[in-house]
Amino acid sequence: MAESTDGHPVTELIKEKLAYGVFIVGLWLFGGTLLILAAQFILYLKRGAWPYWALASLGNSIDSYIPSPVHAWLLYPKDWHGLHQVIMFSLVYVLLSPLALDTFILAFILVWAGIKMGGLKD
Repeated sequence: MAESTDGHPVTELIKEKLAYGVFIVGLWLFGGTLLILAAQFILYLKRGAWPYWALASLGNSIDSYIPSPVHAWLLYPKDWHGLHQVIMFSLVYVLLSPLALDTFILAFILVWAGIKMGGLKD
């Protein structure tokens, strides 16, 4: 069994820096969320209709990022039907939900994780 490295100064320093980095990335994502909402608001004022931006509308189809066997299973599952439903629900929710909501949730998770990891000591 491997020896625990808890208390080792280098390990603690790396953990602290990682936690701080996760926290900072979360804060940047909060800023990105505010920029997305500001851009949508400006377009709303100009056009009179709130623009719908989703993650799926920003890039290519998700098909180009999924390996062929996995893509075939996603289209026509032969087994693991419950897992298929969970994955498809998750993909549809994340890809079709508003972009500002996606970035806000991810930012919240990263900030929370950074705090829990101890990124705000001193």
